[in-house]
Formats: sequence, C-alpha cells, structure tokens
Amino acid sequence: MSNLLANIQTYAEALVQEHDIPAVSIAIWQDGYLYTGASGVLNCHTKVRATTDSIFQIGSISKVFTASLIMQLVDEGKINLDQPVKTYLRDFHVACPKATGSITVRQLLCHTSGIAGSFSPDEGSGDENYLSRYLDRCYLLPQINPPGELFSYANSAYCIAGRLLEVVSGLAWSELVKERIVKPLEMQHVAVSPLETPRFRTAMGHVENSPKNGKWMLAPQCYLPLSMAPAGATLAMSASDLIKFAKAHMLNGRTSSGKQWLSKNSIQQMQSSQVTVPPYTELFVTDWGLGWFLLNGGETPIFGHDGVTIGQSALLRIIPERNLIFSVLINGNRWPAFRLQETIFCDLIKDLFGYEYSQPTMESNVIHPEHYCGHYESFGFHWDVTFENEILLARLEAKSSADPCEQLVLNPIGDGCFVAFAKDGRRQLNITFLSPDKNGFTDYLFACFELCARTS
Repeated sequence: MSNLLANIQTYAEALVQEHDIPAVSIAIWQDGYLYTGASGVLNCHTKVRATTDSIFQIGSISKVFTASLIMQLVDEGKINLDQPVKTYLRDFHVACPKATGSITVRQLLCHTSGIAGSFSPDEGSGDENYLSRYLDRCYLLPQINPPGELFSYANSAYCIAGRLLEVVSGLAWSELVKERIVKPLEMQHVAVSPLETPRFRTAMGHVENSPKNGKWMLAPQCYLPLSMAPAGATLAMSASDLIKFAKAHMLNGRTSSGKQWLSKNSIQQMQSSQVTVPPYTELFVTDWGLGWFLLNGGETPIFGHDGVTIGQSALLRIIPERNLIFSVLINGNRWPAFRLQETIFCDLIKDLFGYEYSQPTMESNVIHPEHYCGHYESFGFHWDVTFENEILLARLEAKSSADPCEQLVLNPIGDGCFVAFAKDGRRQLNITFLSPDKNGFTDYLFACFELCARTS
C-alpha cells in the first residue's frame, strides 16, 4: 500500500492547507478497497466541516452520465449514434440549415458537432421543461466549423443530447439519472437537482474575494442555469459515489452485483478515441471518446473527466490496468480552474501509479508571429492576438462576464503551440493555433478545449 493510501486523511488535510481551498473530499479505489478522506469547511460562513459523505457538484463529469444514458438507449436499439440528431428531435435547429440536417448523435457526444459551445440561457427553475425551452433557443447557435471536422468542447451539444434523451425515453433527464444510474449502481449520496440537496451535507461553491488577498467568499449563485443540467449544472454527490459510477465503467458495464448495466460494446466505444484533440491540450488530454476524455500514462491507457461549476471543481480518473480509480471534489476554484486539477492529478498519478507528467519545454523565440495575430471569437469569448516589443500577446475577454480582460504573454512550445502566462509570471493555459492557410495564417485559436474562429 502506498503511503498516500495509508494516510489519505492526512493527504486531504494537506491539500486544503497547501492549495488554500475551502474543502476537499477524496476517494481512491484500488484492488477492491476504498480509501476516503475529507477536510475543510463546506461553507465559509457556517463553518460546517466537510466529511466523506458530503456532496459536491461534479460539473462536467455529468456529461459522462448523459453519454451513458445515450448508450443505454443505443443498447436498446432506440438510438443510432450515426443518425442525424434531427431523426429524433424534429424541433432541432441551429443557425446553419445544412448543419441542422447533418449533425449526428455521435458528434454531440465527442464534441465534433461544430456548433458554438458556450450557450447557457437561464430558462428558470419552475418546471421540468427547461431542456425543451433550451432546444427552442438553439436556432441562435452558429457553426464555429463544419460538423465532424474539428474538436471543440460544447456544453450546448450535451444539453441537446439531454433533450434527445427526454424525447426518446419519455422521462425527464433527472428521472433518467435516478432510475438508470443512481438506483442500479446503488449510489447513496446523490442529488440530481437542487431540490434534493437539503437531504445531504452539501458543499457550497466559493470564489476568491480578491486575487490579491486570496480570501474566499460564497459564490454569487449556487448553480449554473438548470438548462445546462445534462452538461454539468446540477448533479452533486460524494466522492465515493462518483467512484461507484466510474467502477461500473471500468468493469465493462457491470454493477457491483454483477448485473450488466451497460453493454461491453458501449463501454468500449465510450473509452475509444473518436477524435484526436490538438497538441498540448490542458490536463494532458490526447483524445476524446464518447463522454470520456483519454490520455496515456506511459503506455497505460487512462480515461476520465473533470468538472467546474460556479465555485466548485471535480476530478475523476480511471486506470483499468492498475485496477485504480480516484476522485477529488473541491468547493472552490480559481481561474484557470483546471490548473489546480492538473496539479492534484500529477501528484496522485505519481504517488499511486509511478508515472510523472511534465510540461513541455519552452522555445526561445516566436517564428512568424504575424501568422497568429488577429481577432478570434467564439460564442463566449473574444481573443485579440498582437505582437508588441518582440512579445506575442493575447488579450482575453469573456462576453458574459464583468471580470476585467486578461492580458497574457505567449511563449512558444511547438509549432503553433504556446504557453500563456499572466503578467505576474503565473502560468495560465495552453493555446494552439490551427488550420493555417497557404500563406501560414491560422483560422482558429484553440484554448480551454474550445475553438475560436478568426474574424480579422
């Protein structure tokens, strides 16, 4: 047994202190044994302590729940992954008529639909029809690129997939999660909607009060818009219940009692590469399956997913060859949110698996900086790239946020690939420029898993 497993509670306490986070809950399953630890406070006002059965929002890990439900209906012959979405959702329309008729269910699940991903209208919480209303708004969604050509992470695709599930099954997405996942996998501490959270010891999200003083405050709102539930707005659970879900995927779709919950073929498809992501993508991700993302630890396959909501973050990794799963839930995040997840993942994988991930080596100068300069845009972000005083700069602005613009310095790490640093020297994120034309000028900027198209 590793020193970390023998002292997992001490490790949880160290995470809170070292990374200055409100609370953490961690669960590790290996060779049939579950190890858990928790530390910190669930709410900075009430000071309620975190325990191992506390529930945290899992954010975009919810996408794997949605993908699993789709694959169950595939097993039942009710959905064909390679049929157009329009086959099942007659009301489905995006801004491009051609894309409306050609986007497939598979493309929704592996983020190759090409539709704008940062679409989160608030449809309220008065009833269960928010996904229907979300679908009605999708006519606003432009294409970033043609369907099937490039990878670009899309929350909108999973909201559409959630509505598809409702129409095909006749049940609300939240009910499907309860009946087809929570109950058969015997998950005990799970809230599928905000109305269920009073039943549990629930973590509140926290954001930094000020980047300068590092103090935490309660997040301005508890949830993302409920219409984003299938993409990651509402699901909350304990770290050990998240392990139960992951274990069913590691065990070829079988429950703890041995019942086949998802077919072996569907499990294999979900864990197989559907698309290769651009180089130097965050979190060491190399490919995307159906729901899961994929990466390699040496020659050993690893799959998983992470999640970020308003003031909370989550990490989940599965390594079948080592009979190993770990999940980490945190009720605080900083921009960029995945930086802490990446650090914790590297620590855990080194201790539990003996593999050490490292960041790429930076190169000395930028070759042809003019090829990257220009304005890039997605549904949610503006990027302006300039070359000033021999330095390549990127100015990031979120369209829906009042936060100040972020000015980043880009240092090269490969052909068209850069590491972005804040002005104070903090490493922030990786950026890759894609699809150069015949003169070398790139059509897309890829950052935070999302494509932004050049507009000038």
